[in-house]
Amino acid sequence: MKTLRTIAILLTVVLSFSTCTKTSAEDDADKFVGVYSVSVVQNSTWGSSFGTFTDSGTIMITKISSNQVQVSGYFKTQGRVSGNNIYLNSTTESDSSGSITTVFGIGIYNGGVITLTGTSSGWLGSNGVQYTYSSTGRFTAIKQ
Repeated sequence: MKTLRTIAILLTVVLSFSTCTKTSAEDDADKFVGVYSVSVVQNSTWGSSFGTFTDSGTIMITKISSNQVQVSGYFKTQGRVSGNNIYLNSTTESDSSGSITTVFGIGIYNGGVITLTGTSSGWLGSNGVQYTYSSTGRFTAIKQ
């Protein structure tokens, strides 16, 4: 009986000092999965016009694999994650008005918030005339 109690005490002591490790079911992509409210501040130039504007929307991030995610909503792309960083693929949107390509900087996840930058360039039309477009934006996405 004394031996069992000693083993139980030792086991309790060992378990209380053990560190928590990731299980095989957890990976880098898991922390990014969810719905986010997005706000963006952009400095844009279109033809000879320029200015700063704000916009907002929603994105949903879903897991493709342990280090790959799909983003849909306000913008749509895929990306790779590593630790607290997200590397989004560039996007190109085209319609009858023109075409814009956006290249994203490294996104950083911290406490349910992703911050990243995006640089866009392309052509947009007005009254049948195409004008160059460029924009640099700062995105803040807050997990809901």
